[in-house]
Amino acid sequence: MTAIGIIAHEMGHAVAMQLGYMSRDSYENESVADCLAGAFARQAQKDGSLEDGDIDEAFFGMAAAGDPTPQFTGDRRRDVRLARLVARSAHGTREQRVENFRNGLEGGGAACLDELR
Repeated sequence: MTAIGIIAHEMGHAVAMQLGYMSRDSYENESVADCLAGAFARQAQKDGSLEDGDIDEAFFGMAAAGDPTPQFTGDRRRDVRLARLVARSAHGTREQRVENFRNGLEGGGAACLDELR
């Protein structure tokens, strides 16, 4: 289910873009994709396509894919550059990714994008 969750996350990007959603903020795009992956899991659960433990495995995968905490150097200039780099490619912390997935799992696509309400 972890691999399926990754595919669902990537498809979430495609769905969001097709609906016209695109943020300049990397984390916003990633959080929507994680939420839509949860909405996919919700539908698969309703369809009876999931096995026991699949949802737990999906949560484990999301947690494992959280962004690492940057290790700052104490050099202000270098740390500012590092923080900007992390922000541009941010997927979110393990807690954020799990929460975004949970939002989609519990609320479906409408919890992820206004366009799906």
